[in-house]
Amino acid sequence: MKYIIIIILIFFVNNAFSKTDVDDQKLIKQKRKFTSLIFFSLGMPFSSGSKDFFNNYDKFFKGYKKDFKLLPTIIAGTKLRFDNNYRIGVQFLYQKTNLRDIYSEIVDEVDNSGYREYSQIFDISDIPIFLTAEYLPYTSQFRTYVGGGLGFLIRNIKWNERINSSIILDKRKGGLNFNSTDVFTCLKIYSGLELGFDKMSEYTFLGSLVFEVSYNYTIAKSEIYKSVKNQFFPEKNELNNKVNILPGYFIFSVALTFNFNKLENY
Repeated sequence: MKYIIIIILIFFVNNAFSKTDVDDQKLIKQKRKFTSLIFFSLGMPFSSGSKDFFNNYDKFFKGYKKDFKLLPTIIAGTKLRFDNNYRIGVQFLYQKTNLRDIYSEIVDEVDNSGYREYSQIFDISDIPIFLTAEYLPYTSQFRTYVGGGLGFLIRNIKWNERINSSIILDKRKGGLNFNSTDVFTCLKIYSGLELGFDKMSEYTFLGSLVFEVSYNYTIAKSEIYKSVKNQFFPEKNELNNKVNILPGYFIFSVALTFNFNKLENY
């Protein structure tokens, strides 16, 4: 909830930067055909949780962890400004996520008593690619924008489970439970604040320092339990279901923009 509030605050902060010199606005409208830029960004992601997966992880795998660890996000892309207030673009993200969990349990069942020691290792690699559209309410040196994107996600999930058991003929063997690369649909919404390095920042190669908050959501259900479900007796119906292991995450990012189709000096 707090990240949604941040997005709203960034959008409305344009009231503080909305006054632009009238002559500069006229000059931009007269001389602009279109402008393009590229940007490079580093982001700090925060998971929005994966309730379905971690409910099963706690119930059947006795794990302790409640969420994944997301490493910093690398983002790059280009934007084309074809009107004073609108931009379209393409973005590429690279996101690494993991989980490491070591724990043990005492098993006290008829003909199946003893202990198990577990080591769970998850590695997730995401490469989302988005087509984006943005709206800029103002075109001053300091300006805000809001946007949305639609694209596809290339996701690799690898899950290794190591089990040390004292139970004779234990069906729980662990091993490589899942290793698959798939393509899914993904969405994003975002809002940002651009701080131009120059009053007419589109006339310079180095454009702006950008702060952005985004939410990325993936429609990505996988058969994560397809190999391990046969190690449970009696059969667990919940493990027959596909789950979205990492449905979404917020990203707070800082970027630099560079104008490769900058306007002529005035």
